[in-house]
Amino acid sequence: MFVKHLVTTIFVLLVVPTLTGCAIPYHETQTPGAKGTVVDARTGAPISGAVVTLLGYGYGSPPENDVFDLRTAADGRFEIPPKQRWIIYIVPSDPPPRWAKVKVRANGYVDVEREIYKSMTDLRIIPMTRTDQ
Repeated sequence: MFVKHLVTTIFVLLVVPTLTGCAIPYHETQTPGAKGTVVDARTGAPISGAVVTLLGYGYGSPPENDVFDLRTAADGRFEIPPKQRWIIYIVPSDPPPRWAKVKVRANGYVDVEREIYKSMTDLRIIPMTRTDQ
C-alpha cells in the first residue's frame, strides 16, 4: 500500500507537470568551470604551483559549498570542472543566474581575480605581475 501511494505521489508531482509543459527536466550549471594557463606577466614563463580558487555565487548558491582549490601544473595550466545537476524547471520562472569568481595566488605575485559566467570558461592566459615590480 505504501509503495503504491509513493508511486502515485511521484507521478503526480513529477510526471504530470512535465507532460503538461509546466515543468521540465533541466541540466543546471550550479558553478561554472574554468581552465587556463598562469604565466609571469613580464617573461611569459609558466607559474607552477599557483593556487587557483573558484568561488561560486548566484541565487541559491552559497559560497561556502562552492569553493574549489587546486594548484597549477608544471606548465602553469589548470582546469576546474563545472558543477552540474538535474532539476525540475518550473515554467515560467527563470533559472537562477550562476556566476563565479576565479582567484589566482602565487608567492611573489599580485593576486588576480576574474569573473566567469558560462558553464565552462577558457580564461586562456592569466598573466601575474611580480610584487617587486
